[in-house]
Amino acid sequence: EDGEKWRKLRILDVVEWLRDEVVEHLPIVHGMGKIAVHPTCSTHHMGISDDLVALADLCGEAKVPAGAMCCGTAGDRALLHPELVESATREERASLSAEYFDAYVSDNRTCEMGLEMIAGRSYDSIAVLLERASRPVVTP
Repeated sequence: EDGEKWRKLRILDVVEWLRDEVVEHLPIVHGMGKIAVHPTCSTHHMGISDDLVALADLCGEAKVPAGAMCCGTAGDRALLHPELVESATREERASLSAEYFDAYVSDNRTCEMGLEMIAGRSYDSIAVLLERASRPVVTP
């Protein structure tokens, strides 16, 4: 019986979880404007980068900036070697500077930290963006 339980266990990435289990229950009540989306290496390898962009697009106008590829964070490596992120994001940072964005999202906290550190923009999780966009309007 316990063996049967574990065969049904499914491990999901946050993008898959939001897409499959959460977003259908969220009433999007706030437009979040123009959103820069940084797909991570993991989302690319898992084939769910388009899902990440689609989730952001539910909240506003999502766009993957030119040059948004591997950010070079490599887990915690960027904390010790920020030059990795600086080099890996050169084209993406130029694209970010060329236009205005209201929000910046990704789906991996260390990537978000590395991008925030080097690009000087506040990156949030796609889960945070969806929470903010679906936060109920409270009137007194």
